[in-house]
Parts: sequence; structure tokens; C-alpha cells
Amino acid sequence: MTCEEKLALARKLNTAEGFVDEYQKRLYDHARNLDAYYSVENDYYDLFGRHRYSCYQSFHTILRRILKRNRTR
Repeated sequence: MTCEEKLALARKLNTAEGFVDEYQKRLYDHARNLDAYYSVENDYYDLFGRHRYSCYQSFHTILRRILKRNRTR
């Protein structure tokens, strides 16, 4: 991954909506939702040195909130 690609990914993952978008894109590459989540979470950790969400359940709460908000638009 180039520096430009890492920077673009960092900008994207730094927002909740961007994190969810990346998660949804990776769902096609993974057998389980949990695996797709950890794929994104690991990239976030590599970029920022910390986890964005404490666990899958806390991410799932945000995911539902964002999807619900996008449905009503």
C-alpha cells in the first residue's frame, strides 16, 4: 500500500461513516461479518496505534444507528 493509499484510508476510517463503508465493502471478501470488522479494525490499529471500537458489539451499535439514519433519507 502506498503512502497516498494509507492517507486516503486513514481519512476514511477516521469517521464512523467511513469505517462502516469500508466494513461493508469488505463483507464480500470475508465469510463472517466479524472477520470483516476485524479486518477494518486491524487496519485502523496499524494506522492510528489504537482501536476505534472496544468490541464488535459497540461497532454494531454504531452500524445500526448509521444504517437507520441512511434509510430515512
